[in-house]
Formats: sequence, structure tokens, C-alpha cells
Amino acid sequence: MPTSDKEQIQMVKDWWKQYGTTILVAVLVFAVINFGWRHWQQYKHHRIDRNSTDYMQMLVAFDQQKKDEAKLYAKRLMQDDSKSAYASLAALMQAKVAVQAGDLKLAQEQLQFVIKKSSDNTLCQLARIRSARIFLATKQPQEALKLLATVNDDAYKAEINEISGDALLALGKALEAKQAYQKAKDGIIKDAKSPLLQLKMQQF
Repeated sequence: MPTSDKEQIQMVKDWWKQYGTTILVAVLVFAVINFGWRHWQQYKHHRIDRNSTDYMQMLVAFDQQKKDEAKLYAKRLMQDDSKSAYASLAALMQAKVAVQAGDLKLAQEQLQFVIKKSSDNTLCQLARIRSARIFLATKQPQEALKLLATVNDDAYKAEINEISGDALLALGKALEAKQAYQKAKDGIIKDAKSPLLQLKMQQF
């Protein structure tokens, strides 16, 4: 044990010489990580707020029939943060408007964006279903089936089976179409009957 102030000071110096650099590096690394994390959180919150504002502005522009302005907001959402839910919602809205305008090619492009970029299973599934319907409308049933072969959200299985039945029927595969319709019917909850599906099944 040190018996004098001089020995104690020397012991501290020796300890600092051995461990001081490691401690300084650890403190520096912690400070950098802490600053980076806080900066990232601030940036993320700012981006979410900006995306939310842009999306609301897009909806207002669509509602006011300012289509060019709405497209600019949608384009910014899709370019700046392509994997966000807001970008996917913007693309789905643009696809809807494109269908209403009869531009099915543009609608498909918007839906493909969602399918490729979205990390939200429900939004991705909705895009697949709507894209498949366009394929059917443009007499491409095989493409519709390929698209529906991947299921992102099991909650839409009944609708997927019904559209698959439509595609199979268009391909002349009546038996497989009937089976698909039956699966769709079995997957619908009792209180949500589909008169259209019933009509489709009655043709066999």
C-alpha cells in the first residue's frame, strides 16, 4: 500500500498511463454513438412529419382536382422515401386515378412500385390484387395468376382465390376455376356473403 502522497500520485499516473487511452477512446465512442443516434432520431421524426404533410397535401390536391400538383407531391413521396407507407399510399392513389382516366399502363407502373418497394404486407397485397384485376381486364389471365401466386396477407385469401378463379376461367380451365371459387366461398366469413361470387359458381 502507498504510504505517502508522492507514492499515491505515482500510482495514479501509472494507472492512467495503462488505462487512460482506453477510457478516453470509450468515452469518445460513446459520445459519437449517442450523438449519431440522437441525430438519426431527429432526422427520422422530421422525415415522417414531412411525409405526412406531403401526403395530406396530395389528398387535398386530388380532392380539388389539382392533378398536376397532386402528382408532384406523390412523386416527391415516392422518390424521397420509396419504402415508406406514405410512398405506397401515394402510388396506390395515383394508380386509382390512372384507372379512372383509362391509363391502365400507368396504373400498372404505380402498382408495381408498391409491390417492389413496400414493406407493408397489406399494402403490397392490395397492389397485387388490383394489378391482377388490370391484367384480367387487358386479357392477360396468366400474368394475373403469376402475380397472385405470392400471398403477402392471408386476410385477402378469399379475394385472391376469387380473382384466380376468374383468371382460370378465362384460360378455359373450368374445373380449376370452380375449385378456386369454392375456396373463395369457404374463406368468406358467414356474415360477408358475396352475391357476385354466388353467380360465378352457379354457371358450372
